Amino acid sequence: MSILDLAGKLITERVRDDTIDKSNDVIDGVLKSQQAQLIYEKLKHLSTNDKEAVKELIRLTVDSAIHNTLWLVEESPDVDLTVFFNDTEVHLSEESDGLSGELYSEDGWIERFSKHPPTY
Repeated sequence: MSILDLAGKLITERVRDDTIDKSNDVIDGVLKSQQAQLIYEKLKHLSTNDKEAVKELIRLTVDSAIHNTLWLVEESPDVDLTVFFNDTEVHLSEESDGLSGELYSEDGWIERFSKHPPTY
């Protein structure tokens, strides 16, 4: 697996999927923290279709946040995402001709590594 794919797998599984899972657990009343229960109380009266729409909006929001972060990394000379791979420092923005675009398409990180459907 390339360093770019390894980073994409980690971002997709540990950021995208974990964030979506936690949000879905709040909507479904699974999480028992005080904050999660307060939000659940506000949402529990929504219809199943409305809850699914909220979950889709969460996926879209998470995808947008990841996209914007990756775009910032690739476009800003003041921001870098460096990973260490086989004792070598690798700048992810130098590994791709469009880091934020790595998320999308049938060959993108979301399709290959996420357990949640894409929003595009």
